[in-house]
Amino acid sequence: MIRIIQWGTAVGLLGLFVAVYLMASTSAEEIRTLPTQKHGLPSVLEAIGDKTDQLNDESVQQQVAQVGNHEVGRVKRTAVQQTAGESSGQFKEIHESYGPKNSALYVDKTAFDNAPAEIVDDVWDRWLNIDEGYLNRHTHWHQPDRSDVTFDNFTNALHFFPADQKFSAVTAVCKQRPHHNELLIYSEGKKWLDLNQERSNSYSVTLWDWYNTVAIKSGNETFIEHSTPKVYRWNAPVAGLLAEEILRTGTFDIYVEGNQYRASGVMMNKVQKETLKAFPNLHLRTSVTIQNIDEVRDCFGAKKHIVKGQVESVELNSDVLGLMTYFKDKT
Repeated sequence: MIRIIQWGTAVGLLGLFVAVYLMASTSAEEIRTLPTQKHGLPSVLEAIGDKTDQLNDESVQQQVAQVGNHEVGRVKRTAVQQTAGESSGQFKEIHESYGPKNSALYVDKTAFDNAPAEIVDDVWDRWLNIDEGYLNRHTHWHQPDRSDVTFDNFTNALHFFPADQKFSAVTAVCKQRPHHNELLIYSEGKKWLDLNQERSNSYSVTLWDWYNTVAIKSGNETFIEHSTPKVYRWNAPVAGLLAEEILRTGTFDIYVEGNQYRASGVMMNKVQKETLKAFPNLHLRTSVTIQNIDEVRDCFGAKKHIVKGQVESVELNSDVLGLMTYFKDKT
């Protein structure tokens, strides 16, 4: 029971300190280059924890007094009186328990830093003003009825930054299980993509990030899935021909459209993005080569192909049992 109360307190404090910090901040410095320590998305929970470390217990209580009861919610008075250091520790514990367990594509730092100014400006305009006029100033890449959601339209309509080079040369691990098989893709020891085969011989791809759209091409086979992300684990069925082509060639191209409303899985508005200096979710692409493809090519089991050929000339023995000779002798 005590453990449940502690977790409830921590979750309540998460929303509380976001509100407190946003109210206390009068301006936000925009980030125009990638973070030096993390090339991917900075953890919002870690950012909040770092901010609470900067506040002492007295200042926390003073600012909490400015927050209306409707914003404080169910946070108990005893929880509000905790020190910032203790709160920071709880935030970090939540992140370690519930944060992402796998990796995800992130941009190549050099490519981003050297991108034309107009492209970078558009990235920040979209990220900060997605609900404040950006969509009215720019034509979306597909029609409202989604009739033109195709691989070619998607990959040609948007600007995709190249992902970090480590995602181009990957290692695959085959996991054969009782009810399904998995081809796990790793870069520098961290998994970021699964190619799955179910017992019904259906296939799917799994990624870990908030993506609106994912497109994959291997050989002449293409795939695209466009939808509003519901959970951090992105998954969609793919055609068996695409899966077979990936195993045959050992290569594939992947394009992703990052969701513009979430940073590290947390829904954020413009003020929150600016205040916590959350880096934008970028549109990314990379060409992947599975370096050990020969070791995992049969991960999904050998396929039995039935070859239908024309029989040109066959001599059949109509007297297989020798009955003709038997009856001839009897006459």
